[in-house]
Amino acid sequence: MSPEIIDLSHTLSSSISVYPGTDKPVIKSIATFEPDGYREKKLVLSTHHGTHIDCPIHLLTKGFNTATASLSQFYGTGQVIDLRPYNPSERIALEVLSRREKEINDADFLLFCTGMDKYWNTPLYEGLFHVLSSAAAEYLARFPLKGIGIDTLSVDPVNDNALINHKIFLSHNIIIIENLNGLDQLIGKKFRFNCFPLKIEEGDGSPVRACAILEGFES
Repeated sequence: MSPEIIDLSHTLSSSISVYPGTDKPVIKSIATFEPDGYREKKLVLSTHHGTHIDCPIHLLTKGFNTATASLSQFYGTGQVIDLRPYNPSERIALEVLSRREKEINDADFLLFCTGMDKYWNTPLYEGLFHVLSSAAAEYLARFPLKGIGIDTLSVDPVNDNALINHKIFLSHNIIIIENLNGLDQLIGKKFRFNCFPLKIEEGDGSPVRACAILEGFES
């Protein structure tokens, strides 16, 4: 029996939501079945378009990138924490996470469900969304996590140039996965998480096809 695989990625198109000030991707046909006899598309993408990862080299002077990182960095056990009950106008406090210490200890990837994915490709997606406090981010950085993921544009507020949470995680070699989709399907479940990037030379990030694999785990 094939394992159950849940897609956690948004579809890439020329009209996707992007970080404010970023150009949208360009995806266009350069060959069609009529008259060329085959189909091919040209892609003009940022390493941070769509569902994507950030590597340490994105914001730090040193660190691994998509070409130098071990593949094991992008695969492991996952846990979802539901942030929807909390007010997005207030930073998520350390105490919210400290109550979930056992779950965090059991995870390679900690993913946060905010429900913002339902606003993808609308102006609301660039609005107010849940963000961890710096104390909460520092707390998570003490765990041997491989990655932190979220279904929003960023782990920091939009237009916050300090990018404190980014730097906390990346300085601990914890990758960041942004613009995830459908995390509500995984609340209360154990799963394997996959976010393999393209092997880009000195890649500071990459679009990914993130997914959860449920085989071998009980809810």
